[in-house]
Amino acid sequence: MFLNEKLETMDRKEIEQIQIERLQATLNRIIKVIPFYKDYFQKKNISTEDFTNIEDIQKLPLITREDLVRHHPYGMFSVPLREIVRIYPTSVPFRLPVVVGYTQSDIIKLSKLTARVLCSVGVKKDDVVLINFNGNIINGAFVVMYGAELLGSSVIPCFDSNPEEIIDILRSYRVTKLITTPFNALALSDVIEQRKISPQDLSLESIIVGGEILPHYHQKRIEETFMIKVSEIYGMEEIIGPGVGGECEKKCGIHINDDHFIAEIIDPKTGKSLLEGKTGELVLTTINREGFPLLRYRTGNITSLIIEKCSCGRNFSRIQKILNHTDERLIINGISFLPKHIEKILSSYEHTTKNYRIIIERANNRDRMEIEVGVTSELFVDQIRKMEDTKLNIKQDITDNLRVNASIRLVEPKTIPYPWKKETNIIDKR
Repeated sequence: MFLNEKLETMDRKEIEQIQIERLQATLNRIIKVIPFYKDYFQKKNISTEDFTNIEDIQKLPLITREDLVRHHPYGMFSVPLREIVRIYPTSVPFRLPVVVGYTQSDIIKLSKLTARVLCSVGVKKDDVVLINFNGNIINGAFVVMYGAELLGSSVIPCFDSNPEEIIDILRSYRVTKLITTPFNALALSDVIEQRKISPQDLSLESIIVGGEILPHYHQKRIEETFMIKVSEIYGMEEIIGPGVGGECEKKCGIHINDDHFIAEIIDPKTGKSLLEGKTGELVLTTINREGFPLLRYRTGNITSLIIEKCSCGRNFSRIQKILNHTDERLIINGISFLPKHIEKILSSYEHTTKNYRIIIERANNRDRMEIEVGVTSELFVDQIRKMEDTKLNIKQDITDNLRVNASIRLVEPKTIPYPWKKETNIIDKR
């Protein structure tokens, strides 16, 4: 399915011509108003005239989230604040938010891009679409809603509804497309099995997931439970939300909307650009955004780039399924976090030590996490009631801050070597 077949099947040289023209226009604008880029161009003694082909993008600096935090809140905006109609702080556990700004034009583009992505994964005008995202990615949820409405679909927004409620709505309202996160889809799979609901009792034709990594084994479980295909959409809050790209019916990669973004793959250690097909870190450049343009933003996602034409007819570049990050990130049922986030939570408790161990067990396509926490001898020996309270409080803090469930076991610290990364065990019982 195409939303704009002429554009999406355009010759590759024409696509690259659009990219370079929009990149030049973006550079001409931002070096006049954003001090970060203005200083960089002066320091490197380069001008916008030095950018005549896509490879010239490597002359620009790589941007990280830390760069955006340093210019918090509005230092990377390229228009006056009076022209920004939506301000959205992105959410990352234990880190300062990055403030993203949208102009009225950005909002319109974002809705159209998301509609294009949803069309590519099979959403149609006559679909009944249920959108079920969590509150921490509520901006993305609204964007998906606008995109589906632009296609003419009947949209049911269910933000933060529990799995039992979602299943009842799927049945009662004859929902044909479900758009959610991998974690939510797994939770719905549990309800389907527990209540012994037959997939034939639902009108669901496909499930579309985004916002989190979708491991192969989780995708398999969801598809087997619902007996339908799962498709992925891709986006980042810092870039422009869920409108960056999505799969097509051929399911051979995620198509990037090349008329709005330039995708690169770099070596995460050296920052050097890699050739097509090589695995590395995805870097994205926005080339058609007014309020908050980003040049060569390091996403932290590990993938590879495909330039050749897809068998669906699209000529946009594609990225392979994202299954990893550049950091020491762990993924539990589709939700990713850093072990240092666990350490941050544990450090707030009086009787815990730096010694802890994360044990992840994968069984029946689900992840279970246990955390062994070293505690001081006073707590371990003498205060049984306080030990139980500590366990419950740690468990709740991890759930509230990271959105993952973990069982907690308090142990003597000498039984756990430090640091944690040498003691993270993954037991796969599939």
